[in-house]
Amino acid sequence: MSIRSIIQGAFSSSPLLRTYERLSGTRVLKKLPVGIDLFADIRYTLPKMTISTIVDVGANIGQSEEEFVHHFPKASIYCIEPHPNTFDQLKKNVIGQHTKCFNIGLDATGGTLYLNAGVLDESVSFTFQRNDDQNGGIPVEVMTLGQFATNNAIKQIDLLKIDTEGLDLRVLQGAEDLLKDQKINLIQVEASMNSSNEFHVHQAEFIQYMDKLGYLLFGVYDQIHDFVLKEPILRRANLVFISPSVYK
Repeated sequence: MSIRSIIQGAFSSSPLLRTYERLSGTRVLKKLPVGIDLFADIRYTLPKMTISTIVDVGANIGQSEEEFVHHFPKASIYCIEPHPNTFDQLKKNVIGQHTKCFNIGLDATGGTLYLNAGVLDESVSFTFQRNDDQNGGIPVEVMTLGQFATNNAIKQIDLLKIDTEGLDLRVLQGAEDLLKDQKINLIQVEASMNSSNEFHVHQAEFIQYMDKLGYLLFGVYDQIHDFVLKEPILRRANLVFISPSVYK
C-alpha cells in the first residue's frame, strides 16, 4: 500500500479529517468547488453528456484547442480566427486530428468588417469595425454562426467558446435560431463584471439575453480582479450557460 493510499484511508474517518484540517489550517475537498475547472464540472455534473462538437470563436493561436483536445480527444473542433497573422500561427499550433481552422469572423450579420488595432488590458488587441473609410483596418469576411453551422453541416454544438474582444453578444445574436432550437448545449462568453469595464459586454446583458431563450448560468470561471482600477473588484469573467435541453 502506497503512502498516498494510507493517507486517504486515514482521512476517510471524519474525526481524523477534521483534526487534520484544524491542525494544518487547510481544507480537504473530495472534488473541486464549482467554478474552478469547467471540464471537471462537466465531468462531475453532466456525466451522461458527450462532447462531440466544439466551436471555438476567437481561437487566437490555439490555447483553448490544446485543452479541448486533451479533455475531448474524439471531438470535432472548429477554430475560428479572423486575423490573418494570428490565423497562420493557429494552424501551426493545432494538435487535434479532428480540428479544422477557419480564417473568418463571426458577427450578428454577414458582410465585411475591418480589424483595427487597439489597446485592451495593457496589451494590443484587434476589434471589428463596420466602417466605410476602413481606417487602414484589415478587411475580413464575416458571417453569422448560424450560416457557419449550415455551411459546415453542423447539426448540434456541444460546447461553444466565444472570446471576441467585446463582441461576444453579437456572435450569439447571429446564432439566435440555433439557440431557440436548443442546438447549442454549453456556451462560454467573456463578460464585464462591473460598470467601469465598458469594453466587454456586461454580465447582466448576457443573462437577460440568454434567459429569454431558456439558457441559465452553469458556472462562472476565470475571474479577474480589476487591475485597471487597481481595486479588489471583478473586472471580467467567463460565464458559461447551459441549455434547458441539457439541465432538464
